[in-house]
Amino acid sequence: ASEITGGTYLQVQEHGQLTQYLLSVFLMGVHFRKSFNIPPPSKVDFRAACQCHNILTDVGYVCSVCMSVFCSFRPTCVTCSAHFKLPTAILKGKKGTGKRKLENGKT
Repeated sequence: ASEITGGTYLQVQEHGQLTQYLLSVFLMGVHFRKSFNIPPPSKVDFRAACQCHNILTDVGYVCSVCMSVFCSFRPTCVTCSAHFKLPTAILKGKKGTGKRKLENGKT
């Protein structure tokens, strides 16, 4: 959540230091924080791991019932057993050319 909102995330190693961190890091103004040694934000990888191979994927298929991510289409979700239909244009193997016939027969 801190990555999305532009906030600061800090993991406290010892619970006894929590009050010190809250008072010294988060209570001070933003312009004072620049002068202190605050750890830089870590990069977050927002890619999801597919359920079938456990590999990070940029683009995948998501089950609309349980939100599981898959790298390829599956007619049945292996997580929740929901059934899905593949769109008919993909089943027939048709590819759109992007051209339409006009009323006079020209493209």
